[in-house]
Amino acid sequence: MVESNLIKIGLAGRTNSGKTTTIRTLMRRTVGVVGDKPNVTQEVERVRSGYDNEPHTNLHVGIQAIFYDCPGFQMASLSRHYINKLPDLLELDPKAKYDARAIEAIVEVDVVIYVANLEDVPNDSYVNEIELIKALGKPCVVLLNKFRQRAEEGTKSGAEDRANQWKIKISDISSFPVLYFDAHWKNPSSTKELYTIIKELIPAERRILFEEGLKKFDESQDSLRRSITSALVKLIDTSRQKVSVDEGKDGVSYNNWELALQKKVEKMIRNALEEYFETIYEIYKLNAKQNTNDEITYSQYSETRFWNVVTTGTTVAGVGTAVGSATGAAIGAVLGFFGLAGIGSLPGAIAGAQIGATVVGALGLGLGAISSTDTHHECQVSEEFLQATFDRGVGLAYAMA
Repeated sequence: MVESNLIKIGLAGRTNSGKTTTIRTLMRRTVGVVGDKPNVTQEVERVRSGYDNEPHTNLHVGIQAIFYDCPGFQMASLSRHYINKLPDLLELDPKAKYDARAIEAIVEVDVVIYVANLEDVPNDSYVNEIELIKALGKPCVVLLNKFRQRAEEGTKSGAEDRANQWKIKISDISSFPVLYFDAHWKNPSSTKELYTIIKELIPAERRILFEEGLKKFDESQDSLRRSITSALVKLIDTSRQKVSVDEGKDGVSYNNWELALQKKVEKMIRNALEEYFETIYEIYKLNAKQNTNDEITYSQYSETRFWNVVTTGTTVAGVGTAVGSATGAAIGAVLGFFGLAGIGSLPGAIAGAQIGATVVGALGLGLGAISSTDTHHECQVSEEFLQATFDRGVGLAYAMA
C-alpha cells in the first residue's frame, strides 16, 4: 500500500490527556509510551496501521491509516498566532518547541482527533488549543476522555456536568463533533462511531479506501471473538459434565464422599480453566505480534505481558509497566472479578493450580443437585456458576477483540 494513499489521523491535546492510549485502543496494539509525567510524547510519533502485510499470518489487522501521536500543547495561546511563522515562534520562546512539532504534524494530517481530559476544567487555555486547530483548517473530532474514571472517583452526575462544560465550551467556538471515549476501555460501539465520524470528515475521494480498511478491521475483530468464544464454549461444556465417586474406591468412604466429590469437581473446573486460559494466551500472543512489518513498532511482545494484564485487576492506571495497552486495561477490568489481583505476575507457563483455585473460590463454586444410589454419588456444578463463567467469558472475548 502506497503511504500517500493512507488516511493520516493526528492525535492532539494537552499532555497526559490520553492521546497515546487512545491510539492503542483504536489500533488494538501497544504503541508509544504512556505515563503520568509531563511531556511523555516529545516528538511526533507516527505509527502505521494496515492489512497488506502478511494478512494470512496475522489474526489482527488494522484500518488503512497512519496515526500521528503529537506532543501535548504547552502554550497554545501564543502558538496559535504563529502557525505560519514557526521559526519566529521558536525564536520568541524556545519552550514552544512541542507546540511547533504538533503544528507541523497537524498540517500533514487529513483529520485531527482532539483528546480532552474530563479531569480538567475547560478554561481559556483549552479554548486556545481548539482555536489553534481551527486556524490550521483541519477537520476535527473531540473525544471526551476519562468519563468512567471521573465518575468512579466522584459521581456520575459530576462527570456528566464536566462533560457538559466541555460540550458548551467547544460548541461556542467550533462545530467540531464531540464524542465520549474512554481510552482505557475498548468499547466497540464508541470505536465504530468515531471511525464513522472520521469517514465523514475526510475527503470523499478517499473514503472508499478508508471504508475498505474499516471492513477488514471489523472482520479481524470478529475472528478474534469467534476464536475466544469457541474456547469459552468448550470451557462451559467441560464444566457442566457430571462427576461421580464411589465409596470403597480411590480412598472414598461413607465419611468423606461429599468432600471427595467436591474436590473432583474443583479439579475438573481447574483443568478446564487452565486449558481456556492457555487458549486465550495463545490468541493474545498472536494478536500482540500482529503487524510486525509496520512502519514503526514501538514495543516488542513480552512473554509476561499477558499474565501481567490478567493479574492487575481494575487498578490498571497505577501499575506502571505491568500494563501498557488498552487491551490490557480491558482484560484486567473484565477479569478483576476473578480475584487475581493478589497473585502477581505469572511469567511463561500458566500457574494452573493457583489460578484455578482462585477462580473457583471467587466464583463461589456451588454443587448442583447430588444424586446418590447406595455407594455411588454424582453431581454437576450449579447453573449459577456456569452462568457467571459464561458472562465473564463473553466479556473477555470483547475485551480482547
